[in-house]
Amino acid sequence: MRVFWAILWKDIRYELRRRELVAVMTVFALLVVVIFAFAIGIRSESPASMAASVLWVATSFAGTLGLNRSLALERDEQCLKALLMSPADRSWVFLAKATGNLVFLLAAQVILTPLVIVLFGVEDTGHWSLLGVTLLLGSAGFVGVGTLFATMATSTRMRDWLLPILLFPVEVPVLIAAVKATAHVFSTAPPGESTIWIAILAAFDLIFVSMSILSFGFVVEE
Repeated sequence: MRVFWAILWKDIRYELRRRELVAVMTVFALLVVVIFAFAIGIRSESPASMAASVLWVATSFAGTLGLNRSLALERDEQCLKALLMSPADRSWVFLAKATGNLVFLLAAQVILTPLVIVLFGVEDTGHWSLLGVTLLLGSAGFVGVGTLFATMATSTRMRDWLLPILLFPVEVPVLIAAVKATAHVFSTAPPGESTIWIAILAAFDLIFVSMSILSFGFVVEE
């Protein structure tokens, strides 16, 4: 457990000092949202569905960029190699890296989500707690698998385009569930409809993150 907190705090301190990863992810995501808003039109017959779709498209693009950059820094500075040479449990190393990536992605979403709500004219339904849970679970599922694949991709010369090719086909169930849950939260539908998709999202997270934890030790040894 001490290994987890040490690695997580190291990543957070590094980002607070450099202020690079979250800034790049946020700017990129904001540009994606603005482009989509003007390309498809801000006024839509179903603003809730449109806003949810654009939000998660921007999140997935920015998240992929952040994952690539985060693990590339570890490889370039030999930090990951040093961690693997230590007696630390591989599971704690993975969970610390994934949690750090999750914190950075959620930080970008804190800025991104209000812009999406304003641009697409989403009504205030008051279901902000459900929105928070959806963003947390959706992002956790994304970075859980993404951290594993980013670790695999960073050891290759083609890491910039290999990660999206590996990641997006696997992330389809998580992204669909996240979009559906977010769309219901943004709409005037009863909360029960969104909780169904949130439960499905939680199940996907449990399966994908568990598989990633079990696979991480084999991946880093390659």
